[in-house]
Amino acid sequence: MELFILRHGKTEWNELQILQGGLDSKLLYNSILQILNLKERFNNEKISFDVVCSSPSTRAIETVNLLGYQNIKIKKEFAELKMGEIQGKTYAEFESTYPTEYVNYFNNAKSYDPKEFSGESYHSLIERIESGIESLKKEYFGKKVLLVSHGITIQGVISYLNNGYVDLEDFSKIPVPDNLELYIFKIGG
Repeated sequence: MELFILRHGKTEWNELQILQGGLDSKLLYNSILQILNLKERFNNEKISFDVVCSSPSTRAIETVNLLGYQNIKIKKEFAELKMGEIQGKTYAEFESTYPTEYVNYFNNAKSYDPKEFSGESYHSLIERIESGIESLKKEYFGKKVLLVSHGITIQGVISYLNNGYVDLEDFSKIPVPDNLELYIFKIGG
């Protein structure tokens, strides 16, 4: 399988540094133009996909649709880390209310504990990612697959593909991908 992993287009909340998690905000106009440019690049370079998968989030699905794909396989395993009660809050609000977890969220996945604000743990995210990748490998063996997902989730996917498992030490060292940043992995034969 050849796996193309793309972070969704930049949203208003990305710009304002508001935690989205399972919530959504609109794609920025400039990001829509960048998505259309990426679509043109794929067309010019004759890059096509056998299968297009997306997180269930609106921002990911809209990114896929703007790329010109309609027949999308929704993969809930690749949704963004759920942020519980701090979804919709700014990074500054997160930092002032939960300073330790704010630092751990960005820098120390191994110690991150979101119980206090009913967020999803990295361990839960890892289970979803590992299950999702294994499912993709079985379902789409030998295919060219586009997966549109989210920053934190993509960090975990990259860790899994690099190590054969998600390593929380490694996880925090992988930079959060920029919006519309593309990664390509060859998996198996």
